[in-house]
Amino acid sequence: QTVAFSLHVDAKTTLLFYRGIKNRLQVTADDGRTVNIPWKLFQPYVTSSGVKGRFVITFDETGKCTRLKRIS
Repeated sequence: QTVAFSLHVDAKTTLLFYRGIKNRLQVTADDGRTVNIPWKLFQPYVTSSGVKGRFVITFDETGKCTRLKRIS
């Protein structure tokens, strides 16, 4: 199962995750579903501006994330 979504997290909010105040992002997928995703999956995509882009996340049959990919 795959879920596509757009994300923009500014630099200030990104610091909340690095400080451990938050550890999951809640996103709304293109199809309207709400998905909670562990912050650690987004860490490779962090820049000095935060995290921004379109992503696709893939889940296995148990609901565990198997892949997160930025597509733009």
